[in-house]
Amino acid sequence: MKTFKTLLLLLMSQFLLVTLLINCGSETTPELIAKNFVEQGELAAEEGNARSLRALIAETYLDQESRTKKDIAGIVSGYLLRNKNIHIFSKIDSVSQIDDRIEVQLFAAITAKPVKDLSELPSLNADIYLFELTLQEVDEWQLTSATWRQALLDDLI
Repeated sequence: MKTFKTLLLLLMSQFLLVTLLINCGSETTPELIAKNFVEQGELAAEEGNARSLRALIAETYLDQESRTKKDIAGIVSGYLLRNKNIHIFSKIDSVSQIDDRIEVQLFAAITAKPVKDLSELPSLNADIYLFELTLQEVDEWQLTSATWRQALLDDLI
């Protein structure tokens, strides 16, 4: 019986160690950090949760148009108020790490209906954008700058 308990304890500790290693290591590459950040933003937008979206923006946010966190939060809140049903289909185009920043380029199609597959987009009235995001880790990874412009469906494909 003692060896069974010892074996069980050993197996549980190994499982815990593997779980911790997987969870801790899952956000260590720039690609995974970008993917997780984008997924958090998409979920918050689709839920209409302006507070969660604001939490993703750094207090020090400043973009090329001299917009601050307050400005971006206002744009986001206005968009959420005007659009009750938001569904996002995104594709990360590139991720690179420069010093302590992660640069992310992604395409996002924003629609009023869920999109499961890229082939559905031509039949929907989607707003398609190219976003260039700069992320930095303060306490957690946050958006410190962004640019965006309208894109075409062909850009996304």
